[in-house]
Amino acid sequence: MDYGSIPSAKSSQPSMHSTTSVNDIEESDEEAICVQEIEHKGKGLVAARPIKRGELLLAERPFLVLPSDPSNSSILVALSQCSREEQRTFFSLSNSFRDRLLPAIGIFESNAIYLPHSDPAREQEAIFLLASRFNSSCSPNVSKCWDPTLHAMLFRTLRDVEEGEELCFNYCDVLGTRDQRREEILEERNFECRCEVCELDDEESRASDERRSTIARLFEEVAGCGKEPTLGMRKIKIALRLLKEEKLIHYETSFYYDAFQFCVMVSDFSNAKAWIKRSWEISCCTSGPDSDIARMFKLYWANPRAHEVFLELQCPILVSLLQAAAYILPRRLAQPDSSLTNALLHDHAGLYEAIDAKQGRMYAPPILLRLARYTKFKVKPIHLKGAAVSAARDLTKGEIILSESPIFTLPLVRDQNAVMGGLHACNSEYKRMYYDMCNCHDVSDEMSKELGIFATNGIPCGTDCCSGRVADREGVFVISARINHSCTPNVNGSWIDWVQQIEQRATRDIKKGEELCRAYIDVLLPKEERQKVLMDKYWFKCKCESCILTGDKSAASDQRRRRIREILDKHFDGKAKDVDEGFLEVREGLKLVAQEGLVAYDSAFYFFGFHLCAASSDFESAKEWAVKARDTHRLVFGQTLEEIYERLVANPACYPDARTLPQRSLHGPDSPSWNSHGIGTGS
Repeated sequence: MDYGSIPSAKSSQPSMHSTTSVNDIEESDEEAICVQEIEHKGKGLVAARPIKRGELLLAERPFLVLPSDPSNSSILVALSQCSREEQRTFFSLSNSFRDRLLPAIGIFESNAIYLPHSDPAREQEAIFLLASRFNSSCSPNVSKCWDPTLHAMLFRTLRDVEEGEELCFNYCDVLGTRDQRREEILEERNFECRCEVCELDDEESRASDERRSTIARLFEEVAGCGKEPTLGMRKIKIALRLLKEEKLIHYETSFYYDAFQFCVMVSDFSNAKAWIKRSWEISCCTSGPDSDIARMFKLYWANPRAHEVFLELQCPILVSLLQAAAYILPRRLAQPDSSLTNALLHDHAGLYEAIDAKQGRMYAPPILLRLARYTKFKVKPIHLKGAAVSAARDLTKGEIILSESPIFTLPLVRDQNAVMGGLHACNSEYKRMYYDMCNCHDVSDEMSKELGIFATNGIPCGTDCCSGRVADREGVFVISARINHSCTPNVNGSWIDWVQQIEQRATRDIKKGEELCRAYIDVLLPKEERQKVLMDKYWFKCKCESCILTGDKSAASDQRRRRIREILDKHFDGKAKDVDEGFLEVREGLKLVAQEGLVAYDSAFYFFGFHLCAASSDFESAKEWAVKARDTHRLVFGQTLEEIYERLVANPACYPDARTLPQRSLHGPDSPSWNSHGIGTGS
């Protein structure tokens, strides 16, 4: 494995730090910062002296905390409970919405900082009287991190800062282009960013945009390199170089952690320690040395074999330690007597002696760190729907929106005792989130509340496209359960068996603010049948864009969906023996799924094209169809069938049904002949 230039593996073992106390907040050195007027920006915070990387600048408790998207009146009610001096300070803060909103809500929207919460449905925003003076920069020199134990926001320097230099953190996703960043800040904060990056001339800005777009692409691609660690390492090195050029230090942690995992996968523990040490160093700047994530990195630095990747290499039946990643370390520390925790923290040798070594390679995407990038979704109430999930920014087709582990899973056949048993194994936070979920069966006397919640929110998990295994269990997911139904979904969930997570992907381009919806049922059923199934199982009537159609439009939609089903059934059953007719049906199917917005079926029709070409011994055209099927399948379902498609692309003749029809020359999906309704000629 070619690592190229990597950090030195020679390093001392980390030592444990004591936890931060409330007194640390009160004694933080406020002399390091001062408020000054900044040209074109108003008031801002600057360094009053030279400041070292990772230094705690400010630890501030919130002045006001309100649910996301508060009203002007709710802000005024909260302010009425404050002192006159506090009210004067609040109204002295900047208001970039002066021409659009009333003063109280304008100031709140201009300065509020999001407070992370384990349950997205309970999102809150807060005002910090001093921290509100931090301006935005797309190459920030300050990081912010919420400490729920101290109930304070902690601000640290990401690099050495000179005296007089302005201190800034980022208000937006800095991996976007300049236009995207400015658009996001203008929409959220109603001002145009004029940081040093956004003020570059056009040529330099285009180069910066290209670097950031490449980082964003590599950010997604590295997580898919579990079976190709050498390729993953090459991508990581490119990303780290670009991050340094763009001065985006806070994203380095994720890539260092990826490199650590790849090293663990190939049992290169010396270099694994070097990479995780880098992750720990950056996490001390972004989250603090006593943060959960920094403590986790120290654990892995001391013993890389404690990581999930190595444990699953040794014993696949172990419970995933990165499931529900936001709770990894808190849950371990909250249950110090659990045998797994004791083995991880103390008795490593005893753990390894107790499990049988098995071959294989596993890769756990660093979900916790990847959430450090600005979230792609928001959970908020929607009229007549309750809590729903919407896009927090523009999403592109095929983009992973989230990867999520279930709170617990149960067999498809279950009863009250099974649900209570699953709940009993959950911690109090999971239980609270479970009982907060929707219960469509609360009008029924046949189900308890616990069973009704599971019946409403359970999602099939266990389907593995690679092995052909179908779902034998259902799981409850905190966020995925909030994604409402649509008969024309824009999101598809795929169960990834080897990491025991569901992966939600965008099936088409999605605009910021658009609701994210998945399909709860077979959407190829006619409208009346879909409505009946939904009413029987979920007790609601669907009012999606397809179901609100009436008259001839509704009948036409039903007919298109019936026809899609007919073609799918015919080709899956192997009844398509006439090549000309088969290709006409492939074209018809692709047209129908486009009209109905059911792009998840694209890959099936492209595969049928491959089948007809391979069966007719036209392997060049078959390869083109296989590439198209692979690419469209990857966009919707991820890499669940990647190995199979790669084999078909490399050698279409290995397909079991190859050469089963008379030989003839056909066409690929992008050929002019295909697009002009030509099929091919006999040879």
